[in-house]
Amino acid sequence: MTPRGLRRSAIAAAMWIGSTTLAGPAARALPSPASPSADERARSSFQTGYRHQQAQQYEDAILAYEESLRRDPNQAEALSNLGFCYKALKRYQKAIGYYKDAIRLKPDLAEAHEYLGEAYLELGRIPLAEREYNTLVTLKSDEADELKEKIAAKRAAMDGTN
Repeated sequence: MTPRGLRRSAIAAAMWIGSTTLAGPAARALPSPASPSADERARSSFQTGYRHQQAQQYEDAILAYEESLRRDPNQAEALSNLGFCYKALKRYQKAIGYYKDAIRLKPDLAEAHEYLGEAYLELGRIPLAEREYNTLVTLKSDEADELKEKIAAKRAAMDGTN
């Protein structure tokens, strides 16, 4: 067969392969052109979680954020938002774990430091909250002032009960 004939055969084979329906493992190995990518599905789940979070539907938000993280586990914002939802549900230890995970992925994520500090305050762990405040100051974050005020209020409340 001539080189030109080989090229035509290769083109014909490629066209045939593209037009056939694959089954079994071969079909699972190829992404469906109509299906969204894992990144798109992760983003969609994140957005669903955020909508639920904004509506204070924290249990639903948690499910959506967990789905998003199953598709892409390296989302610091999703981890931080999971922490926020657990903090809102007063499950502070679980919230703290998610905030720490978010900070490991993205050390300059100010909101995670702020909310981690708030979770520590809820548990009466003022020195740890102050550490998060100092991190916010280092990051030059606007959230530092908010956390500082909450620390002062917690300290005053604790001094008033002693």
